[in-house]
Amino acid sequence: MDPILTGDNNVFSLLIYRCSDSPSSVVQKIMNGILHVYANYFGLIEKTRCDKLTGLFNREMLDTEITKVLLKST
Repeated sequence: MDPILTGDNNVFSLLIYRCSDSPSSVVQKIMNGILHVYANYFGLIEKTRCDKLTGLFNREMLDTEITKVLLKST
């Protein structure tokens, strides 16, 4: 298992090999690279959703979440 960490050293994902033979080092590097891209992508999404000072949703996310709640209640 290889943990993929976010920028602030939280575990984003674990890469678990479920075959009898371990993948080659090239395949491991490619898989880890792809997971790092996803970790960076989700980190960027999280940063754009929240206010830097308070950590609360920004106005756009607040509007989106309120709309979801209101649509579910109808």
